[in-house]
Amino acid sequence: MLSSLYTAWTDQLLAGPIPPETKATCDNCAMLPQSGAPATGVFFHPVTRCCTFQPALANYRAGLILSDDEPDLAAGRRTVEKRLSARIAVTPLGMDPSARFLLLYKNAPGAFGRAPELGCPHQIEGQCGIWRHSPATCTTWFCKHVRGATGFEFWNDLAELLREADRQLGLWCALEMGAEAKLLARLLEPRPMDATDLGAAIQEDAYRTLWGRWAGREAQFYRACAELVRPLGWDDIARICGPRLTILSRLVRERYGKLTSVAAPDRPRVGLIQIEGIVAGKYSAVTYSPYDPLRMPTDLVAVLPHFDGRPTDDVLEEIRVQRGIRLDPALVRRMADFRVLVEEGSVPK
Repeated sequence: MLSSLYTAWTDQLLAGPIPPETKATCDNCAMLPQSGAPATGVFFHPVTRCCTFQPALANYRAGLILSDDEPDLAAGRRTVEKRLSARIAVTPLGMDPSARFLLLYKNAPGAFGRAPELGCPHQIEGQCGIWRHSPATCTTWFCKHVRGATGFEFWNDLAELLREADRQLGLWCALEMGAEAKLLARLLEPRPMDATDLGAAIQEDAYRTLWGRWAGREAQFYRACAELVRPLGWDDIARICGPRLTILSRLVRERYGKLTSVAAPDRPRVGLIQIEGIVAGKYSAVTYSPYDPLRMPTDLVAVLPHFDGRPTDDVLEEIRVQRGIRLDPALVRRMADFRVLVEEGSVPK
């Protein structure tokens, strides 16, 4: 389920509900070794799991959390207050990951999901403490997808759309709240790591210059930003956020059409498949993601060469005659979802 406001926006943006991703089971993490199952593949750390990231919180989204007085969010709200009091990467645009964290994250390939040192500051006893208002990166990420790459591509584009909305709304809120344009322009430039990222004291003068009359009242500023955004509909957001958001919106609508389509490819051919081995008598194949391998019976792998770009019905009839196997078109669509099969003439991504 998307977090607050995002749900209302996508309801207005899309032609219907988003199909749930039932394979990504957070309460019983799908990325941990299952009891009795072969311990092969990629697994996450049992404590942090996929919460090995420090999310950016746009000013209005931080305000939503700080304004939420529900008891089930009290502990999560305190984690945001803690980031606020530390004042590291805390600006009128919102709360960013520290430069130190980003340095570690970007230079540790394979650490995602497996390095507790990168654990999210908002994770509490294995659960997201700010789940009701979590940012786009978190609320749109799934380790596994019901429709494989088709689902991944939809959620990936939706994440970029919502991140763009957060960036632009954050700027809009800051301007509406009276922040100086020259200071906001400076905040849009890349921030190098400095001594404060390593625990040195904040430079009070620079911090007060950055926040102006809101210095010492940052939480109030963020709450006010939340009140600015809360009543906006998707048409309002599209108007505020500009043409890039409009382009991303159209891409998401196209992805949604594919996500909700039941059509099989017209002229499928075999895609790029990495066979990792045989698990319980089935091939373990990695296609679009190492987190979501596909188990394929040996008989199914044996018929893949028949898919050479000819019409689907012709190939299925050939397999029936030559192999004595009847393949359901829904299975062809599933293989296309996982990019075991791709449409003839398509360009690999």
